[in-house]
Amino acid sequence: MSNLSVLILSSADRGGAASIARQDANSLVDLGWKVGYVPEDRLVENEAIQQHWLPFIHASSFTERLLRLTLGQITSLLGMVYLVRKYHYDVVINHVPHISKVCYAACQICGIQNIQVIHLPLSSFKAKNWMRPGKMNLSISERGKQDLIEKWGVNNESVSLLPPSIRLNDVSDVEISHNCKKFDIPPECPVVACVALFNAQKNHELLIHIWERVVEQEPKAVLLLAGDGPLIDAIKKLVKSRNLSQNVRFLGMVDPGWVYECSSFCVLTSKDEGIPLVLLEAAAHQRAFIAFDTGANREFIQSNWNGILVPSGDEQSMISSILTCLQQPQLCAELGGHAFESYQKLSSKAVRGELLVNYLDEMIRRE
Repeated sequence: MSNLSVLILSSADRGGAASIARQDANSLVDLGWKVGYVPEDRLVENEAIQQHWLPFIHASSFTERLLRLTLGQITSLLGMVYLVRKYHYDVVINHVPHISKVCYAACQICGIQNIQVIHLPLSSFKAKNWMRPGKMNLSISERGKQDLIEKWGVNNESVSLLPPSIRLNDVSDVEISHNCKKFDIPPECPVVACVALFNAQKNHELLIHIWERVVEQEPKAVLLLAGDGPLIDAIKKLVKSRNLSQNVRFLGMVDPGWVYECSSFCVLTSKDEGIPLVLLEAAAHQRAFIAFDTGANREFIQSNWNGILVPSGDEQSMISSILTCLQQPQLCAELGGHAFESYQKLSSKAVRGELLVNYLDEMIRRE
């Protein structure tokens, strides 16, 4: 096994991409590699991981985003070159698309390998304005890989598929009971969960409009919204204005295990997706997903077998599918059981960390 020093660049949020980046860092350290991580993140608990700071990787306001596209490009480039040279990193693995051009340039200057990780499909023309494929690329989905090859002209040999994996924590009955009481989730009410960041991509606004229609026919149904993000206040206001406060719970950032356990199934109204980690997490808890047929969702969900895929943006079909699962608990349980079977097939393969090490070793041998 090669003994590389790896710098991993991640986003500063709590979404699936950041979770995968943290998993990569932990896996490589566990296998004896030297790992640096940007940005500083309290969820990176392994003290062997060297955490760094770079300006403008995370931009929450319009002003910060504007600076990131101008002055931030220069300062991030200088900062990345400094980190690579000071800590003698051999390769940079970048999970952050909006700094991919800077990352590529820094690696060219330092003469080291650059690996770009593709989380979302990149079929949008606008993506070419802010994203640059790396010398080598890893996609978590087959859809993302094909986009790079067919629509971006990336050589097939420079793109590899590396699907996500998850680490599960045990959930006790005491924890489930405690949280149900804490968030006022009545045991007799049907419960549906959505675990997602509150951003434009996840499309919570549409979900609330859909849920309003669902509640008209299932007035006791409760929707659990786990996560945080820039749009959470706007969604809270929307819920209040629609008089849905009794039917929606905002959980914040929580360990999702108990959320899945106390839900009958999960729902996702994203505009686009890679392979969301929440699909795998829910399946591990024998919970099926109803999701729009967008991005790479169909790489895991086989509609009407281990979940339900709804035509993208079809509000009425989403409402009907949710009502069907609420009103037919046996069907819902069967979908969840099949989702668990799908999860078991994936988890029986080599975990992502082992595959990543094999990939890096092979990359070094090629050089």
